[in-house]
Amino acid sequence: MSKFASGECQWTNKKERMLIDMASEKKNNWKEIGKAIGAHPKACRDRYVYLLNPTINRTPLGELEKQLILEYQSVHGNKWAYIASLLNNRRTDRQVRNFWYSEKRKRVHKNHERPVRPKRQQESYDPMAIKNLLNPNPNP
Repeated sequence: MSKFASGECQWTNKKERMLIDMASEKKNNWKEIGKAIGAHPKACRDRYVYLLNPTINRTPLGELEKQLILEYQSVHGNKWAYIASLLNNRRTDRQVRNFWYSEKRKRVHKNHERPVRPKRQQESYDPMAIKNLLNPNPNP
């Protein structure tokens, strides 16, 4: 089993700084960066693209952005990277996708609340009813 599969490659501050520096120097050669850092190339790419890239817009989504995401998704479907590029404000595809699914979940819970079930009426205890059930012929 490789060290990547066993989860031995933990991201430390030192490795993250190396990743940021190398990503700008190596022009995103993830295979080479991964080898130098000691992490899987895809893990390096994902870590940089979604978390460490200094150009990512991390501010909360504005109302206009929210409306545009909902509109673009209805037109283009779940093409999150394309929708993020249409926003033209340095949002990642994951930010767009997570917002959309969060809104979807809110709408489902808002519109489909569980109906309140009426409580079953408890039958009162009648000893004669039980006796009649056990002995259907009262006159033997």
